[in-house]
Amino acid sequence: MLQYLDANDGAASRESPDLVDAYLSLASLVLRYHVTVLTDDTAQFSGVVQYAIQCLQLRERPSLKAAAHFLSDFILHSAAEPLHVAVFPPLLAALLHAILVHAPRTIVPNLAEVMYRVITRAPQTARDSLQALLLGPQAVPCARLNEADRKAALRVLVGTRQMRRFKDYVRELHVKAQGLDVV
Repeated sequence: MLQYLDANDGAASRESPDLVDAYLSLASLVLRYHVTVLTDDTAQFSGVVQYAIQCLQLRERPSLKAAAHFLSDFILHSAAEPLHVAVFPPLLAALLHAILVHAPRTIVPNLAEVMYRVITRAPQTARDSLQALLLGPQAVPCARLNEADRKAALRVLVGTRQMRRFKDYVRELHVKAQGLDVV
């Protein structure tokens, strides 16, 4: 099924968000209750994780929510540390791009939860990646965030230790990046 959804540069995923939702929800349940079924074949598991990261670029709410739940379960229930090191920088890039550019407001708390879990699981990797994504030459484009906003975002994102405060800040950052704070 993954080959079908990922074929033609993800065209099937964009056309069938219900299949993406069903596939990632099933993968999340398997990861939650029978982790070895997915993690025994490292190449296949890596492909599923990469696909979930790609799904963060979709704009449909069910697909984004299923991808966020799968990635959150991946971080919580998987002990594949080498895979975490390889996956976390692109995952943070996809999450930050979704939050700042295109994610619906109702999905932002789910994305914030995944980002929080990445930051608490690998703080130094997350700090380095977020610094490059917010302040570096390859920064996520967002015209409504200036240099001071980006520095403040970096400080708060890597410094907050409570998930509720983290989600609130990410929600505020999303609102500002989308230009919804100007009334």
